[in-house]
Amino acid sequence: MTETPLIKLEGIAKRYGNQWGLHPLTISLPTGSSIGLVGPNGAGKTTLMSIVAGLIASHDGSIQWREDTPVPQRVRYSPQDPQFPRKASVCQLIGFYARLEGFSGKSLAQEVQRVLQSVSLWEE
Repeated sequence: MTETPLIKLEGIAKRYGNQWGLHPLTISLPTGSSIGLVGPNGAGKTTLMSIVAGLIASHDGSIQWREDTPVPQRVRYSPQDPQFPRKASVCQLIGFYARLEGFSGKSLAQEVQRVLQSVSLWEE
């Protein structure tokens, strides 16, 4: 019996005007697999990850997640050139990402402290 894939992409495609951002792609990824997207600039790597992460819509195709996969655990994505506010502190940036992971209130503060302690940057 074949295990249900974690994610199945069928015919995912994206166009920007008359230009393909991502030619139609079909792929299934088994649970527990790791992949790397490798290709030259303009090959569609960022477009694919943006579609899978739900940041942009595809023009065609479908994405199917295994039913028991909680939404927050599906995709964690950081673009190759992230933009951070110039005056944001390290604590603010870690707090921002912790909120994306579902932390809030006291647990948010504890997570920021835990992360900073883990890299010897926490000061009492």
